[in-house]
Amino acid sequence: MNYKFELKADEDKITIENIKVMKSLGQGQFGKVYLIKCDATTNYYALKIVKKKAVIEQGIEKHIKVYKNSYFQ
Repeated sequence: MNYKFELKADEDKITIENIKVMKSLGQGQFGKVYLIKCDATTNYYALKIVKKKAVIEQGIEKHIKVYKNSYFQ
């Protein structure tokens, strides 16, 4: 499956004030993933919340940055 993520920074502002957490999608070693709905656009997104302390303790900051940057190319 191919998924396309597109967010135009000027048009679709996602802030903590305009999202609603719909449900939890999963939990891993470093955090949780939630299904959220943006009130401004009525689109659904997956929000991954990573435990910073766990990432630093494991020494994988570089891996997390590469992972994050791969989504915004």
